[in-house]
Amino acid sequence: MAKRASIVTGLAVTLVLTALTPQPAPASAEQRFRGDYSVSLWGMTIGRSTFRSSIEGDRFEVKGTVSSAGLAKVFDSTSGAVSVAGRTTGDAVRPTSYRMNYRSGRRSKALEIDFSGERVSRTEITPQPKPRGKNWVALDKGDLARVTDPLSSSLVKAGNLEEVCTKTLRIYDGQSRMDLKLARAGRGPVSVEGYSGDAITCTASFAPRSGYREGDSTVEFLKDRANIRLVFAPLGQTGLYAPVRAAIDTKIGTVTVRAERFGAE
Repeated sequence: MAKRASIVTGLAVTLVLTALTPQPAPASAEQRFRGDYSVSLWGMTIGRSTFRSSIEGDRFEVKGTVSSAGLAKVFDSTSGAVSVAGRTTGDAVRPTSYRMNYRSGRRSKALEIDFSGERVSRTEITPQPKPRGKNWVALDKGDLARVTDPLSSSLVKAGNLEEVCTKTLRIYDGQSRMDLKLARAGRGPVSVEGYSGDAITCTASFAPRSGYREGDSTVEFLKDRANIRLVFAPLGQTGLYAPVRAAIDTKIGTVTVRAERFGAE
């Protein structure tokens, strides 16, 4: 059950938890932003998050908090913090460090991922995962090259809005390696506090690569049956694009994440 929750939680973070929403400014000037998001299931709010971020030249940093809300808080009170630092280069986003810690009831977990160049150089999970069974698809060295963490994976570097849905997001969450292959679904206007303008909708195909239990029902559902949709909007004049809305099917219903606000502080 914990592993299934980790996959869905990591994927949800990948899809939506970003708050980099810059407006045009000189490349050398530091820009600071804030984003507020809500997570809902069956029409009820089950989580909230707030992210503060800064961009200076090709470097970025994002820090945020997430917590359960509404009825979900009654059954399983969860709170946590996440941060990432890195830079953009060429047509890619390259993190240098990712940190995440959360507490759910009496359980707590901490994750640290460091990157060197285009590779993962260190992963530390506390507490350590339990020993894996024979049906575990182990990570390979090649799986840790040219990947991003769950938070920076939600930033897409593209030449224009139409190029966003041609990308494949290569994600590593500390245990699992997965791909999200984007495909164009449509284009239209969106209006969120802090942004009003064009956005593009992508569908996403989930492909597990390694770091998961073969035959796991959650993985199989995400791979074969889940409908995943992401709505991307431009981040000022930076050449970066990020989700303002996202929806992902799970075995218990569709989880929807919506930006209630994002913009300069």
